[in-house]
Amino acid sequence: MGTSWRSITLALTAIFLLQPVLAQAPSNSASAALAQSTLPVGSCTSTIPCSNGACCNSKTGYCGYGDAFCTALAAGGPCSSNCDAKAQCGPNAPAGEEECPLNVCCSQFGFCGTTQDFCGEGCTSNCNPANPARCGSDAQTALTKRIGYYEGWAAARSCDAWSPGNINVASLTHVNFAFAYISSSFEVVEMTAGDSQLWTETTALKSQNPSLKVFLSIGGWTFNNPPTAGIFSALVASEANTNVFIKSVLGVMNAYGFDGIDIDWEYPVAEDRGGAKGDKENYVNFISERTTPISSFTAPTSYWYLQNYDLPGMLAEGAADWVNVMTYDLHGVWDSPADYIGSIVLAHTNLTEIMDAFQLYANVGIDAAKMVMGIGFYGRSFELVSDQCTTPGCPFAGAAPAGPCSANAGTLMFTEIEDIISSVGTNALVFDEEAAVKYLVYNDIDWVSYDDQQTLAMKLQYANSICLIGTMIWSVD
Repeated sequence: MGTSWRSITLALTAIFLLQPVLAQAPSNSASAALAQSTLPVGSCTSTIPCSNGACCNSKTGYCGYGDAFCTALAAGGPCSSNCDAKAQCGPNAPAGEEECPLNVCCSQFGFCGTTQDFCGEGCTSNCNPANPARCGSDAQTALTKRIGYYEGWAAARSCDAWSPGNINVASLTHVNFAFAYISSSFEVVEMTAGDSQLWTETTALKSQNPSLKVFLSIGGWTFNNPPTAGIFSALVASEANTNVFIKSVLGVMNAYGFDGIDIDWEYPVAEDRGGAKGDKENYVNFISERTTPISSFTAPTSYWYLQNYDLPGMLAEGAADWVNVMTYDLHGVWDSPADYIGSIVLAHTNLTEIMDAFQLYANVGIDAAKMVMGIGFYGRSFELVSDQCTTPGCPFAGAAPAGPCSANAGTLMFTEIEDIISSVGTNALVFDEEAAVKYLVYNDIDWVSYDDQQTLAMKLQYANSICLIGTMIWSVD
């Protein structure tokens, strides 16, 4: 990439060396249609059911659980719809599900969450969440592991192509090559034909930094799309399949000089991502297999997906050494369903939401010495509905056009953002101090949020303050 990229790389080298409300499941069409109604949240009528799937007390117009809400009209009760609904947690939840996943609070109304609305008056369980660890203001723990992911496809970009040899490894402890795939016969294969040459070039970087470790990252978002979406589930469900995989991955490591394996499964159990019900337990068994060379895995910040990870089991003695927490892509055009988050622009690396995410990890007792915080070296972009509303929370119409080199609508490389800034001027930049992000409007109605040296330093300071063992960059290319 150009001089501008080198400048921020050097700045970051200097740094290195120096939702309050939980996300709900993706909605179905019925609830999406309901979200168009004018009813307040938590209310219903005899003809309009509750948007949250709860029982509708048609006499009071309120949604809830238990006999007062769920006794059907035919049985002399007030319920007009969803009368067999069960609460997320508490006494009206299904047997065995009285407590919330990830040990979050259960409100008096049977919903899981982390704010005072859930943890305050009437809370039925986990009402005093554990706090993340705290280190002194001069702590430098998050510099212990400095991991950079390298996207193999960056070498084939039409412009600003980036080969492994361009990576500045002087300030890194690890480079993770993204990605390798798994075949239908459970052997490790190239994501793209010819990647094995890039594997060789990446592991050769150890000659520049003898202490550098190079991992092969297996999976990725695209791998968890059809037709390969079910391969992870089939792999971890079978001892025979696991044995084939281990033999194959050890062969690749020996042949190309990789030091470890990182697993990026997005996401176990989740039906919308090709998951299966047994994934949570099977994933732990897979990670814990004594002959597996898996050192790390990625995990999300979203409560909806994270609840399907047995984090304590996956990070127990003899399992993975650490988790790479994907504290980026918190928002994007996928937020658009109106009854989910909505078609509004929000920064994808908002620090306040990152703090909420690490609260979830603290709830289940994950040691800060086993957590690495992700840093996004790119921006998420949107096309606004109007140039009269340009701040976070304003509506978007869709993804902003792709950048000339990234070639992916809704995403801009940092160098592309720098080019935009050069065009529109620095007066267009807005610094959101609370969220620790920058954003700007360009082309009148296009909006992008991103991090720069200033906001990255704020995130690193937070990572140090809660004693995290490291930071990882997506991505160094």
